[in-house]
Amino acid sequence: MPTHPNRLIIVTGELPLEFGDQHGRMTAAPSLGKIASAILAFLRRKNPAGPPAFSEIAWAGMATDKPVPWEQKQRRMPADGFTWYPIFLPEKHQRTLADGFANTVLWPLFHYFPSYVEFSFPAYEDYFDLNRQFADGLERYLRPGDTVWIHDYQLLPLAGLLRRRFPELTIGLFLHISFPSYEIFRHLPGDWQEHILKGMLGADLIGFQTSEYATLFRNCAALILNTAGDGQAIEFDNRLITTGTFPVGIEYSIFNSVEDTPSIRRITADFTQRFSNRKIVFTIDSLDYTKGIIRRIKACEHFLQRYPDYLNKVVFVFVIVPSPEQLARNAERKKLIDERISYVNGKYGSLHWQPLVYMYKPLDLEELTTLYRSCDVALLTPLRDAMNLYAKEFAASRNDEHGVLILSEFDGAAAQLTGALLVNPNDVPNVAGTIKAGLDMTREDQRRRMQNMRESVSSHDVVRWGEEFLLALEKTRERREQFQVRFFDAYSQRQLLESYRNAHKRQIFLDYDGTLMPFFKEPWQAKPGEQVLETLGLLAADPRNSICIISGRDATVLESWLGHLPIHLVAEHGAMVRYKGGSWEKIASPADQWKDRLDPVMDRYTDACPGAFIEKKNFSMVWHYRNADPRIADKAKMELYSALLELTSGLPLQVTLGKKIVEVRNKDIDKGSAVRKLLTLETSDFILAIGDDRTDEDMFRALANSCHAFTIKVGNEASHALFNIHTPQSVLSLLGALAHLR
Repeated sequence: MPTHPNRLIIVTGELPLEFGDQHGRMTAAPSLGKIASAILAFLRRKNPAGPPAFSEIAWAGMATDKPVPWEQKQRRMPADGFTWYPIFLPEKHQRTLADGFANTVLWPLFHYFPSYVEFSFPAYEDYFDLNRQFADGLERYLRPGDTVWIHDYQLLPLAGLLRRRFPELTIGLFLHISFPSYEIFRHLPGDWQEHILKGMLGADLIGFQTSEYATLFRNCAALILNTAGDGQAIEFDNRLITTGTFPVGIEYSIFNSVEDTPSIRRITADFTQRFSNRKIVFTIDSLDYTKGIIRRIKACEHFLQRYPDYLNKVVFVFVIVPSPEQLARNAERKKLIDERISYVNGKYGSLHWQPLVYMYKPLDLEELTTLYRSCDVALLTPLRDAMNLYAKEFAASRNDEHGVLILSEFDGAAAQLTGALLVNPNDVPNVAGTIKAGLDMTREDQRRRMQNMRESVSSHDVVRWGEEFLLALEKTRERREQFQVRFFDAYSQRQLLESYRNAHKRQIFLDYDGTLMPFFKEPWQAKPGEQVLETLGLLAADPRNSICIISGRDATVLESWLGHLPIHLVAEHGAMVRYKGGSWEKIASPADQWKDRLDPVMDRYTDACPGAFIEKKNFSMVWHYRNADPRIADKAKMELYSALLELTSGLPLQVTLGKKIVEVRNKDIDKGSAVRKLLTLETSDFILAIGDDRTDEDMFRALANSCHAFTIKVGNEASHALFNIHTPQSVLSLLGALAHLR
């Protein structure tokens, strides 16, 4: 494949352009949507020579024109330093993008409003056809070596479609909205679940606003697609996909340093005169049902009822930012808001004072900044929001270090803005009480909290968001090259044998089940045969060799089967170890304190899944379903895994999906830690590690940087190991060749 300079192709649903007419001449300017604004701000401020560097930057998205008018308009495009790549879609899919499946199904579901979902199979088909046509349109622009950065929920299947056509692309996907829990996501029909997740997993890097959303996505992928993974990585379809947290920032300097112009002084004077030095509580948001505007109004009403001393002394300024498409979908909601505000003003207001000031209009930067700086409290309490940029703008605007932010605990920004007062927006009395606390807060407490938030917002601005995502995406390119299927061929075997022959000291780490012995229906049937014992004995007899069996089996079984051999034994993935010639030592605390908590859950799924059974070890619990009906077991496994994740939340435990097992064990115990410990006890110039399971990936990663290590994965799955080998019998043949090598 020919090499090309590394180009960055940004892909959004629509190109962020607005065309107009000025004195008979067509004009073009960037549109002001939140996503487009963030990307444009990043591109404008990014250092072209800074990492990661791109030879060219292009922006692809739907163009609402036909190709010929577009060519005429392209000459009028703003000179922003990048190329525009139009995607031409039929009029039907222009409507799909605005009002189709993404907004009638994914938006409400991902924001935890399942009752608002409008399930429609034709809409689902249109959504995927839209993404297929996007892939068709992009095909003419893409080249080998390109980096593609896809944005948001309208294009979730696109990464998978591009991956099938261009396997060597580096693809990033960033989800600007929240991602739901498995219990919510599973409201989608089964095929839809799989198609959406597989589409997203076509990316090399999937970015989320918070670590919670990333975790929920990994859980859904594990439960629905049976993916493996470690930490932020997902193993799927012989590929390694990275998930990460990249909270979108703002252009901090714009809000922090808005100059005190005559226009701003005039606007400030107008506000001061209008509000007559009353306390100001400011709230701003869109009309969408996820924003909970009605609940905010009720909280203000409750405040006025509960704290009558504030009557005529406080003003609640409500700004609803309109958009044509939202008004069409939410006309009834706007009517309810209008009526509720009129009711509250009629109930508590007077000729000289209206408690709720309502504006249904967009604000320019000067008006918005003036309100941010003039208010005493910013009330930003959506029912669910991935990342509240209004909250960050408020903090950036307050260079006086005063003002109080009240923020919904269901807002992704809550994790960053720790100086905010967090509330449950559904708890109206609590929100009212928090407004009172905010208005009464001392200047010193305001300053301390605001300094904290301003530091967070300034250090996590929009440039950092974009650069961190693209740097992480660049690293996935390197990891992708390491995580592959590379079968152990004759040349590799000659290299290994030669290194073994020339070594002065050797360390050999071997998994047991699936590596030295094949899997059996019952665990006790995997007792080592004569060939295994003879081969291990011969290897151990060489004084240059240090042999270690590192298994998930418990110490009692390993001792009875292999205890007579002069080798190291590691049980339960590293929880216990018996060094050669020694006795067993505990590395972790036994599982007795949490086993009782998990027993009833595992028992319930064992009863519901004939053939499944529980294996209780000293340091872990394992639910086996190898002998169960696959149709029943697959469903039971997913439900058990989800239940165990919930039960172990906050505990130092990890729940893993292995080969026909679901296992719970200590978080700090794994084969990688055990290997690292053994490497400190002995020096060697040859290392061999062989394993077949997901748990063995920890061992392979621990040895990844060793120039003396040969790591081998049993089976045809992609791995962090250097090589793959077909079967346990192939492993024994290799070990036998080493044992007889002189």
